[in-house]
Amino acid sequence: PNRHHPDFLKSQLLNALFGGYFGSRLMSNIREDKGYTYGIHSFIQPHQQQSAWMVTTEAGRDVSRATIEETYKEMLALQKEPVSAEELSLIKNFMIGSLLGDVDGPFHIIERWKSYILNNMPPDYFYTSIQTIKDTTGEELQILAQKYPQTRVELYETVLGGGPSLLHSGAVGLYLGTQPVAGLPARRLDRLHLVPSAAKTHPLVLIDGVTEADLRAHRQIVIRDSAPSRMANGSWLSAEQRFTVDHLHTALGLIEAGMGFAWLPQTLVQSHPGLAMLTLAEPMTDEAPIHLVSQAAFAAGAAGAVLIEAITAQFAVNKAGSAPQNK
Repeated sequence: PNRHHPDFLKSQLLNALFGGYFGSRLMSNIREDKGYTYGIHSFIQPHQQQSAWMVTTEAGRDVSRATIEETYKEMLALQKEPVSAEELSLIKNFMIGSLLGDVDGPFHIIERWKSYILNNMPPDYFYTSIQTIKDTTGEELQILAQKYPQTRVELYETVLGGGPSLLHSGAVGLYLGTQPVAGLPARRLDRLHLVPSAAKTHPLVLIDGVTEADLRAHRQIVIRDSAPSRMANGSWLSAEQRFTVDHLHTALGLIEAGMGFAWLPQTLVQSHPGLAMLTLAEPMTDEAPIHLVSQAAFAAGAAGAVLIEAITAQFAVNKAGSAPQNK
């Protein structure tokens, strides 16, 4: 449901219970009990007509299928049994505390009101939100879980040719990445900027004007192509010493531990305070277009069309936010 739907506020409460905070069911099961991942979260991404209910995590290849299955199990558990009074009280306190934190100070209040105005929400929406959270019962959340979500989305993290390979095989209906997919039309959403990066304590970071010879003298962290053929190469690959891994989170762990440098998306480096871009003697930034490619049958379906719209809209918002402002 979108923001104006009567189910929206209750769905936010259901989402928090499912995977919207550290003590959620997804975190308790998949992180704390199973140990499949460091973190797993769900969130509702609202749009004008519909909303997308998303689950995001990073898990190893050997437990990725089990992670998806446990996520579905938690969905079914919400549908089969009402939430206990103790768990409901805990999640209500969390939600109300989060809302009150959003209006702590004049700047937060302005941001909250700006959001209401831009989305055409009623003036009493803040108070209505708190009252709805207080009044919602465990039985109502069970009914809501049976109603939403009816569409299931499985997300695969791939490297280089892995995504196009899955799309061609019919295993997935939608691909988002930098590799071209033969025979299918692609929608270009943005460009990915890859930069050489390392931990802030790495010797390369201390060099003002890193050369190719400097890079060759240090260990490079490389993420392996996940396509069955494993034939594609990504960016610069000339270091004599390499660690090759299967997943991005594994690469990040090695880089942050000072084990080597890697070519990473610039936005990813900027979001990790322990990483730094290397200062190069000559420009070596690698760029690639980000494509959105779908099977015709997937795009023609209602759920597929909504997901494509949500992804496209989010990229548009990101580009608008990063564009230089005229003064």
